[in-house]
Amino acid sequence: QDQGGDRESDINGFEIKLGITQPIDVSGRFGLRERREILSCELRRANLERDQNNLLAEAETTYWSAVIAAENVALQRDVLQRRMENKRIANEKYRMKIAPKLDPIRAEAQVMAAKALVAEAEAERLDMLAAMASLTGGIEAEPTEKSVAALSPDTYQPSDISTDKNPEVYAGHLAVELAAIEKKLAAKENTPSVEASVNWIPFASSSSGSPERGEMEASIRFDIPLLDGGAAKNKISSAETLAESAAASLRHIENRARYEAATAKNAWNRAVALERAKRSEMEMSNEELRITELMYREGMGAQIDLINAEIENHKVSAEYLDAVKNMYISMIQIRRINGDYAEKWPLPWEM
Repeated sequence: QDQGGDRESDINGFEIKLGITQPIDVSGRFGLRERREILSCELRRANLERDQNNLLAEAETTYWSAVIAAENVALQRDVLQRRMENKRIANEKYRMKIAPKLDPIRAEAQVMAAKALVAEAEAERLDMLAAMASLTGGIEAEPTEKSVAALSPDTYQPSDISTDKNPEVYAGHLAVELAAIEKKLAAKENTPSVEASVNWIPFASSSSGSPERGEMEASIRFDIPLLDGGAAKNKISSAETLAESAAASLRHIENRARYEAATAKNAWNRAVALERAKRSEMEMSNEELRITELMYREGMGAQIDLINAEIENHKVSAEYLDAVKNMYISMIQIRRINGDYAEKWPLPWEM
């Protein structure tokens, strides 16, 4: 019985062990892993800022395009009203036998052409409103501005255009740095690892051979990889390829950003010059049309001169609206390249 009792005690003997294990960074992998996680978070933030920058630039482009489309509708309707009045005058002159039958026919043709232009302008405005709705999640929206004014030529100077804060360029730099970290980690894949541990036994049974209660143990473990079947080599090769790809992608992003900055600068300067020229041209065309209409109504001018003046005035007015639109589009492109639409989202350790 005594021997059976000893065997039962040996079987039922147990201990409670509390331990602390601490890997020791002998190869520098811990710091690299920490940096990799930080860079990964920063890269995701940069990608978010890039998407936000592009989306808000698209939204503002659509917004001002909708404003100008509405102003174009007003322009076309004004042209239609003027031509309908000229048609009335032509019919009245024909009734009074002081104008040929051709005058009312020409006037009617001009009215029909103006109606087609109004329909076309209205369709373009509806297209812009549909584009705005697509950006607001399907919610119908109308611009608050009812008219658009030309921007000041001093809104932007050449020195104001820079790619330093462009979130896409910044994301490219982060991707290159992250790829370099991955390459370093791959090179340390087969380096030895060391792990130190300390154990404390707060409770142990009194069975034979068990550690004493309150006993502490300390140990150090060395792991030295010998063979991995070429896995480390393949990881290094893959990391090098990714690093080269990230560097090539960054060069492409920077070249494209520099090109976009140069073209945006040129587009802005061209839009400023064109707006100034078209504004002067429109002012002279408006005066010419006013005089021509007055002469026609007083019977001192030919209808063909009036039609030509109307066509030219309509052309110049539409070109002026396009010049103003190009100013806004150029401004938006400059702001997008500068990263002005991107909001800096704080990461948890920055809050």
